[in-house]
Amino acid sequence: MLRTFSSKQTEQLAHYLTPIRQLLSPNYKRKLAPAKVLFCETLDDECISLRLKVSHIEKLAFKPGQHFQLSFEINGRFLTRTFSAASTPKDLYENKVVEFYIKKIPDGTVTSFIADELKAGDMINIAKAQGSFVISDNSSSAMQLFLAAGSGISPILSMLKSSPREELTKHKAIWYRRGNVQSPATKSLRLLAENGLDLKIIDTEINNRISDKHLEHALSEKSVSDAYICGPIGFIQTAGNLLQQRAKKLNQTLPSIYSETFVIPKISGSTSEHTITVNKNATATSIGNEPILDSLESAGHKPVFGCRAGACHQCSATLLSGSVKNVLTDQTHREHGEKIQICCSFAESDLEIEIQERVE
Repeated sequence: MLRTFSSKQTEQLAHYLTPIRQLLSPNYKRKLAPAKVLFCETLDDECISLRLKVSHIEKLAFKPGQHFQLSFEINGRFLTRTFSAASTPKDLYENKVVEFYIKKIPDGTVTSFIADELKAGDMINIAKAQGSFVISDNSSSAMQLFLAAGSGISPILSMLKSSPREELTKHKAIWYRRGNVQSPATKSLRLLAENGLDLKIIDTEINNRISDKHLEHALSEKSVSDAYICGPIGFIQTAGNLLQQRAKKLNQTLPSIYSETFVIPKISGSTSEHTITVNKNATATSIGNEPILDSLESAGHKPVFGCRAGACHQCSATLLSGSVKNVLTDQTHREHGEKIQICCSFAESDLEIEIQERVE
């Protein structure tokens, strides 16, 4: 007689078999796909080009603009970070390749490891893509604007390279980057421009910040239906404000603005240490200028998270006591039972929180 298993029993069996799989294959992580490093090179002081060959692509799902979680074994610990792909779903499904342009964070554990130690042939793990920074289903047939700063070009590139040629001619892309490095991203954009993309690349060493003059020169009096913006928080806020002001000035419909940022701003000057009680028993130490998520991971916890940028809310935890500040909203949370985002919240006192732990 054939016996069937419930989803709960299947999950329990998977938990039981995971340690055995890990003995046979040390890099094995359940729900993750192994990926082989094909290419890893630091292009300049800030940008790393990483290309992966992915096995078991059936574990992955990917829309242009989304980000992947990559897991690395560093000094005996598995650390996970989120990066947006610059490649396309076609690259993944036809060639099993995913490509990233990663900003090197000064003193960043993971990005320093990628830049200094990761090499072709090494194995890491990759999880299915996540994120809502994708081309809207309600996008108009009118002109769409793509604005990026630095490594924020990655998801923008994925979107543009996935656009049909007839749609590409309706797109305008402006990329703010430092210096005149002929990176793979630059070459990809130049190729897209040859196929109809209206492209402008601005050197931030010459033109420091986005301005209304840049938009006026690039757009003239054309109406923008949708704007996709990726980069630091300040860049996104300034660009959004300028686009709205421009539309009002020209008596045009306000554009729909979609954005994503990668970097959580630090709280300067705060280095006080606080104790975090996690799920009523375990503890961790938080430093005032470090996101709670980072503090928990440093203590060996494995909180559920997604974008690490405050966009997806997958890292939400329940505050039981104490005070935290969300640096994206500038709000302070002290109420028992409040939901907090631990990727972009910083401890202002000793805390007690409840989190969801990842199952690997």
